[in-house]
Amino acid sequence: MTAVLTLLSSPDSAVSDNALKKLATFLGVSCVEAELEQFAEAPPAAGSAVVALSSQTLRQGFVGGVTEADARDFFCRRAAKVLVYGFKASPEDARLLQALTDGAVSGVEPTQNSDRRYAFNPVLDRLEIPLAALSWETRETRKASTFTEAAGGSTLIPLVSLNGKPLLALWRTAGTEFFLLADSGIADIDAWVAPSASVRDFYPTLLPPVVFLRTAFRQACWSNPFRSANFVIDDPLIRRRYGFLKYETLLSEARLNGYAVTLGFIPFNHARSHCKVAGFLCGHLDRFSLAVHGCDHTGREFGALDDALLVHKARLALERMCQHQELTSLPFDPVMVFPHGVYSTGALKALKQTGYQAVVNTDATAHPVDCAQHPLALRHLLDGAITAYHSFPLFLRRYPAGVFDSAVDLLFGKPVLLVEHHGYFKAGYEPLASFVRNINRLADGLAWVPLGRALTAHALFRPLGPGRYAARFFTPAFQLRNPAAIRASFLLEKSEMEGGVDHVAVNGRRVDFTVRSGVLACEAELGPGEACRVKVAYRETPTTSCTLSLRYRGFAAARRYLSEIRDNYLARNERLLSLATRLKNVAQGARCRP
Repeated sequence: MTAVLTLLSSPDSAVSDNALKKLATFLGVSCVEAELEQFAEAPPAAGSAVVALSSQTLRQGFVGGVTEADARDFFCRRAAKVLVYGFKASPEDARLLQALTDGAVSGVEPTQNSDRRYAFNPVLDRLEIPLAALSWETRETRKASTFTEAAGGSTLIPLVSLNGKPLLALWRTAGTEFFLLADSGIADIDAWVAPSASVRDFYPTLLPPVVFLRTAFRQACWSNPFRSANFVIDDPLIRRRYGFLKYETLLSEARLNGYAVTLGFIPFNHARSHCKVAGFLCGHLDRFSLAVHGCDHTGREFGALDDALLVHKARLALERMCQHQELTSLPFDPVMVFPHGVYSTGALKALKQTGYQAVVNTDATAHPVDCAQHPLALRHLLDGAITAYHSFPLFLRRYPAGVFDSAVDLLFGKPVLLVEHHGYFKAGYEPLASFVRNINRLADGLAWVPLGRALTAHALFRPLGPGRYAARFFTPAFQLRNPAAIRASFLLEKSEMEGGVDHVAVNGRRVDFTVRSGVLACEAELGPGEACRVKVAYRETPTTSCTLSLRYRGFAAARRYLSEIRDNYLARNERLLSLATRLKNVAQGARCRP
């Protein structure tokens, strides 16, 4: 399959053309720009070309007696797939649409309602698009348009609908597939995303062109053949029961329903686990794992801007987790979960220096506290992991409120990472089992595994030729698996800062590597079904020592014990919890008064 998009551009649609080009390149599709006249003069590509152009660009070809029907026949001779986008509610575009679709589409109409529902056709399931049969609702004031279908029915396939009317539609004729996108707006993946904003704000102009590109190029795009998922529970101690959580019941349900859970364990509690319960958990390491949840779990402990303090906290957390492992025999993954999602860019640098593999943060808190100096662009949030800060991977997780956002994660090749607290199990374990079943319907072969395994095996692949792949990985330690049924070579790539890498090893053997323009590259070769371990080792960085005051340590201890009283006693009594919440608010108000 060709992996080249021929973009026929013109000054009238330069903004949308450029946005589509960047989006295609981001997904792994090469993009060649040409003018319509150049494309017409070039030898036909045996009908295999994939072409995209705006309706304005297409209309420029209507000179010298050329008609709309001639334009359709021209593309049928030269292209297998054609995207035409950015139609206007004008007589000219109405005639163009009627000619392209044999009258199935009669024109374009603006969407008047600001309450909008975007729906994805179930047929997309056959194209391995996880959004198939899903929808999401939003309120927006942006101008949008949809197609008007002619009366009497047709074979037009609305791939994406807006308020029940086609937004992205597919029309097949004479062996060519015409993809018609009513909107001219295409998301710019280099647009900055404000901390108060969300990737969801970009869905209306992001997902329709992505559906086209994924449909047109399939596996030629960056994709993840080893999809994984994990459910993280933050905070609980390892006791027979913590709040509404019982580990014996949880693991029984996990095994019965095929999911895996990770406990966001607070290192402060390293000497407080019950060994009998820990021993039970050791027997379920295929379904259960530990991650590092802060250090003392104070509100902004990793939102500090003091590099020495951040390194001290990161190292102390690891030391405590190692002590916990010695006491209980429970292993842990060197993956950080920031308390309350608060972090600074310096925190990621500290984690990288002290040997962590990754960070997992809730999607609502993707931005660091110093994001004004270090903003995130849409491309950072869509990538397999955010690597904008010190090339250290930050993965985003979501609360189990709905499956649509998880489907978008799968669309971009990300792991499905979910999070909750013990209170989620107040109504029992069936809500989680039901949500897992809904998630599993999004993609075949979704593997629920411990968090560390999900992240260190995560990569995006695309073919470079027969028996050769590019693979982008994200964590310093990476488990590469060959997705092909034949022996294959791999160009391995990772976002990395120049000058910081000491060496790269494959299965313990050092290999040649380069770091250019922020990308580390090395090579590996595997037989069918084989796997290997890739490790990126960093040069040691001198750090400054730091100590925590007795006052701080007393505050951290009090916070932990009070949190446990809340979770184990107050949370299970609505009246007591309500009273405690009111008292807390009164105390905070008094503290805020001068």
